[in-house]
Amino acid sequence: MSKETTDDAANTTVPGIAELYRAELHASGLSNRAADAAIEIEEGMAQLRRSMGRREVARLAIDKMELNLDPAHVDIMHILAAADGSEVTVGTVAARLDVDPSRASRLVGDMVDLGSLRRVASQRDSRRICLELTDVGRAQANKVRLFKWKMFADVFIGWDEDDLVDFARLFNLYLDQITELKLSLADQTTPPPAE
Repeated sequence: MSKETTDDAANTTVPGIAELYRAELHASGLSNRAADAAIEIEEGMAQLRRSMGRREVARLAIDKMELNLDPAHVDIMHILAAADGSEVTVGTVAARLDVDPSRASRLVGDMVDLGSLRRVASQRDSRRICLELTDVGRAQANKVRLFKWKMFADVFIGWDEDDLVDFARLFNLYLDQITELKLSLADQTTPPPAE
């Protein structure tokens, strides 16, 4: 059943948002069935974005493991754990978390006070201060990561192996194509260099 609203002032029926999306997708060349599937995917992605924005999994991990951390601390731990030998600074943290440097500096200070990370001199430039996880921070990061992997395992345990492999392949294809589209759109809107 379609969702429609009535505009009493004009006494007309206005289609719901799903019908508008479906019409636009259909006009782009998708069949009705494919358009419905695309709408379902977008709705699922919106739910996932909201959950990630609220950092629900990190909050759950922190609560279940009784860690004295903020979800932003978990994000910083992941940045440091994924650095793979690259130097990480407060500026790196600010850029990766998309927060201002003063907020990143406060978060880093909190984590130093908690014993989760330490400030160290850069091996490349002794004037530069870098960050690294302490043993406590590494243990906390590993606990959170294992908690998240356990959640994924619990979700996927009942899936057919072929379905899971197909989902991974298709999801990565989707991510790659979204990235390509964003780059393409950014190129189209970038003003030409000044002469």
